[in-house]
Amino acid sequence: MHPGNIFVAPGGQYMAVDFGIIGTLTESDKRYLAENFLAFFNRDYRRVAELHLESAWVPEDTRVDQFEAAIRANSQDIPAARLDELMAQIGELT
Repeated sequence: MHPGNIFVAPGGQYMAVDFGIIGTLTESDKRYLAENFLAFFNRDYRRVAELHLESAWVPEDTRVDQFEAAIRANSQDIPAARLDELMAQIGELT
């Protein structure tokens, strides 16, 4: 995804568009993505790690605690702002 594919509707609703590159998504893929976005936006890095393991996107012998720590370390710089505020900042940069 890139900023041109992310919109925020009035009221702060997040809208992602242009999934054409990956084709269609199964119901389980849609659920995985929705849960992953929610966990990420809530800074629930343990759940993000668990979801990756449950979906088999990482090797099954991956240690959840270590993976969670890696996700947290790489997500620390994301500001604690509302999505519409982040999108406004991105818009100012483009």
